[in-house]
Amino acid sequence: MNRRLFWIVGLILLLTLSGRLFAYSSWSGAVDSNWMDPNNWNEGVIPTCDDWTDIPGMPNAPDINVGQDAVCDVLRVSPWGEVGLATVTVSGGTLTCSRDMYISYGAPNHPGEVILNSGEITANRTLVGYTYSFGTLTINGGTFNGGEIGLPCWWAVGDYHVGGYINIRGGVLNCTNLWVDYHGNAESAVINIAGGVLVWTGDHVQTIQDLVGEGHIIGNGGRTGVIVDYNITTPGATTVTAPACDYGDAYAPSPADHGSVPGAERDSTTLTWAPGDYVQEVNEHKVYFSDNFDDVNEANSAVLTVRDVNNYSPGSLMIGQTYYWRVDEVNDANGDIWPGTVWQFTVDPYILVDDFEDYNDATISNTWEPTSIVEELIGRNGSQSMGFYYSGSVTRTFDSSQDWTQAGIKALTLYLYGKRGNTTGTLSVSLEDSDGDTSPSINYPDSNDLLNLSWSEWNINLDDFNVGDMDMDRVKKIKITVSGGGGTLFIDDIRLYASRCVPEFASADVDGDCYTDMYDISAMANGWLHTEYEVTAVAPANGPHVWYKLDDGGGGTAHDDSGNGYDGTVSDGSGNWKTSGGYDDSGCMYFNGDFVVYVDPCAFEPLDPNGGLTFSVWVQGSVNSNYMPPYGSDNHYGIMLHGGSTDWGASTEAFRATIPNVDGSNIIVSFYTRPSVDEGPNLDSVGWYTGNPDDFMGEWVHYAFVKDTPNATMSIYRNGELVAQNENAPLPVGFKRDLTNFKCALGGARADYETTSYRGKIDDFRIYDYALSQGEVLYLSGAASPFTQGLIPPYDALDISDDGKVSFLDYATLADSWLEEEVLWP
Repeated sequence: MNRRLFWIVGLILLLTLSGRLFAYSSWSGAVDSNWMDPNNWNEGVIPTCDDWTDIPGMPNAPDINVGQDAVCDVLRVSPWGEVGLATVTVSGGTLTCSRDMYISYGAPNHPGEVILNSGEITANRTLVGYTYSFGTLTINGGTFNGGEIGLPCWWAVGDYHVGGYINIRGGVLNCTNLWVDYHGNAESAVINIAGGVLVWTGDHVQTIQDLVGEGHIIGNGGRTGVIVDYNITTPGATTVTAPACDYGDAYAPSPADHGSVPGAERDSTTLTWAPGDYVQEVNEHKVYFSDNFDDVNEANSAVLTVRDVNNYSPGSLMIGQTYYWRVDEVNDANGDIWPGTVWQFTVDPYILVDDFEDYNDATISNTWEPTSIVEELIGRNGSQSMGFYYSGSVTRTFDSSQDWTQAGIKALTLYLYGKRGNTTGTLSVSLEDSDGDTSPSINYPDSNDLLNLSWSEWNINLDDFNVGDMDMDRVKKIKITVSGGGGTLFIDDIRLYASRCVPEFASADVDGDCYTDMYDISAMANGWLHTEYEVTAVAPANGPHVWYKLDDGGGGTAHDDSGNGYDGTVSDGSGNWKTSGGYDDSGCMYFNGDFVVYVDPCAFEPLDPNGGLTFSVWVQGSVNSNYMPPYGSDNHYGIMLHGGSTDWGASTEAFRATIPNVDGSNIIVSFYTRPSVDEGPNLDSVGWYTGNPDDFMGEWVHYAFVKDTPNATMSIYRNGELVAQNENAPLPVGFKRDLTNFKCALGGARADYETTSYRGKIDDFRIYDYALSQGEVLYLSGAASPFTQGLIPPYDALDISDDGKVSFLDYATLADSWLEEEVLWP
């Protein structure tokens, strides 16, 4: 015990004799605001670089002026136990913190602020707001080297009332890292850039854009956006600035400029804005509002309203209509006008009847009777849809009758999604008004869509319901019925639309924009004289280069029946062989996601990258899941074939084929090839979009993927029919990019993956070292011969006359509609 006491006393004596090796300094401001005057510090000593330094709220806040170099270890502005706002101002001098700077530190109502007018401030870490306090950093000029900046402190967690504000009005704020509202619990966390510059070491463009989107970074107090770049303004750093603006202008419009207003809010929309800084108190806002841009832009008095407050209600709006508005501010000093920017917004072109997002299984049947369910895995825009079993119907009765003649409403639209195992029936919709009068039942035109595992759009002209005594301005019920058949149907996004562009009803438009213009003429020229043609099956001129019949029945080898000896290797040594059930009733391989079949890489060594290539395969998609997930999901079920280097990267792939996966609302079959690494990351590709569930619902389908490099074409064939073609595909195939690490995986999502593969059966896989003709592909598919090949996209859309060819008859139809106004439906 005596020895321990001896060492403690010795340590105290050492610290005393050696001076202030470590101490706390606290500001008193007893004399004035001069940081460098010892009499302004409670200890009578100016802080050193080893001292924790506290700045409480005092009448004489410290200033650091030209020629003064202040230092400290840790700076706490407004620490615990002190009352009122505490500030530190640097105007021409320097302030250096060896470690941290806390701008506010402690209890509620103890805010802190650091102001840099000119000079330089440096800290290893800067925390703007800490625990229960709010901090402000204002930079009017000079350079603030903040190191790692927290806005507020990133380890301030829990139920704290904490926040911070950084105002960069001039000068430069440098940081090595930036944490903004790290835990999402800050009451405020805003960086306002208004004349100054934020510089963040490294590439953080996306993070800055995210912070802007979240409202954490604003320009000129919200009047403008910000400008962000990496490695341009500042080498090796992300630089953020804001454009110049006039502070007398109105700003922050709501609805946002080029924004939208929900159709349901068309009668209750209120326009608001933030007033300019210099407006007078009475009649200070001149509001111009119209659906005509010129009236607003030219300040037509016919569309003028003068307001004392910064809001305006325009009254009832039309769905699908774009409106323009501006606010001119009246100067409080001399009555001068500050002309505003012309803003615009568009009312959504529809009124939502139901999107099924607000239900659960316990509540949906209270609205859609008698029996309906919520589907949480299949949703068109949101996460849910309504499902019901048929034959049967569901009916929604509105709380009050609905006026379906107002605001330009012209059409009813809904979306349907089928399910595996459904059988066809007749889908229809009918209405009933508040008097009990009913409309005709409108039938869906293609009952096969009840089988499709993709969203189909159904557009109904409201005039079709408006028959007899049915009152469309007093709609009380909507009824959806499927008669006959059986299964489950999913419905989503029931909407009322104004007249709009619906390409399927614009017959003289071929590019889908509902205008007949030069783009349509150009498309017609590109497809000129394309026509249907007859194809006759013919045996391939040469045998396959690789041929896996997949009739082996077991083992770890897929034998090559081409005679070239390129046997394949089953990655798990056993696979999942089937001795029957193949496309020709012989054996096949069932891929369950646990293995792939590697093609012998030596098979690709003799292939000519500038020659032709054909992959031929029979597939039967798995029926164990409702759909094939899209490429990019955790399990790339749709990728049937993949070849490339095991040194993974997009530019290392030589080829890929998918059959089929779901891409948005369409099913896609795709094929692409890449050249060698030395020739860059460009690729040739072709894709076929379809909605036919037979392509993956347990039916055997033959696919051929053909690359004809000499003729610059890529083609996809399904059961001998050409379904997609790219006529500009001249790049070679990169077989020889890396033969050491090259792998080709049949059933594999990636060349180096042995799992997450295609789900389903594969049979009779072949590789040909030349581009097969369509007749040869038709022969391999076993389809009927001769066969009439129809026009494929995009040329099928050019056949307006539906006679199987693109000719003068189609051109004449275009000419009749030349430069007419947009074709809207209905």
